[in-house]
Amino acid sequence: MLGIKLVIHAIKMLFRNPWVTLRLTVFPLVIGWALALFVVSLFSSVGLNEVLTRGVVPKLEPGLGGLLVGWLAMFIVFATMFWAAKSWHRFVLLGDPPGRLLPRNSRAFALSYIWAVIRLALVWTVLRISIVFLIASLMPPLDLNSPSGSISLTIELPPLFYFLTLLLYALTLRIGLVLPGAAVGKPISLMQSWQFTKGITLSILVVTLILFGLDFLIESSFVKAHLNLPLFFVLFWFSYTLVISILTTLYGVCVEKREL
Repeated sequence: MLGIKLVIHAIKMLFRNPWVTLRLTVFPLVIGWALALFVVSLFSSVGLNEVLTRGVVPKLEPGLGGLLVGWLAMFIVFATMFWAAKSWHRFVLLGDPPGRLLPRNSRAFALSYIWAVIRLALVWTVLRISIVFLIASLMPPLDLNSPSGSISLTIELPPLFYFLTLLLYALTLRIGLVLPGAAVGKPISLMQSWQFTKGITLSILVVTLILFGLDFLIESSFVKAHLNLPLFFVLFWFSYTLVISILTTLYGVCVEKREL
């Protein structure tokens, strides 16, 4: 089945040349996380040494200052994520090699890529909020007067929520070809990306199910019980770069008509 082949091919690309993968994806993300943790630790009661040695998550003080620091840390992480993604697209599709330790500091089509990210994020956010409001309107109100006198804030989400979320992620993959297109200097619209992937909708649903299974495994109680900062980073790196690699593969197959 094409969906399984797409995932296998995307994974093989990540491990085909480990040194290139390290320079294009791992090192940029490490730098982003390190800078973000450093910034947060400067304004937190938890020092950077405790974060690195004991895996303690730094907490910011409530207020405007903490909010601004949190936004700055998020900006640093997202910037390095997009840097790694754009570099990976260009390496796979154009053969653009990395530098000695990091992706080349190329500003080519950076604005185009940022605009593609913004468009995709806006669509995803609007649909995600719509799903949340729809599910909230269908759920019964919280019972604040339980017989035991305690209030339970545990909410069991209906299967419809997970089904709609699955469809949202599949749609995101279908319109997500705007990212590799922008990275290689051949921008396409969201609708064009939708049209390019029209013939493989079922395969994309299979890919989405596999990614859902990966997320379920990462969120499992066993993994959480053994989770520390290095392990969390490895899981984050793999799940993120796998999605980027899948989008790159989809662009090659659907737009450039490459064979797997």
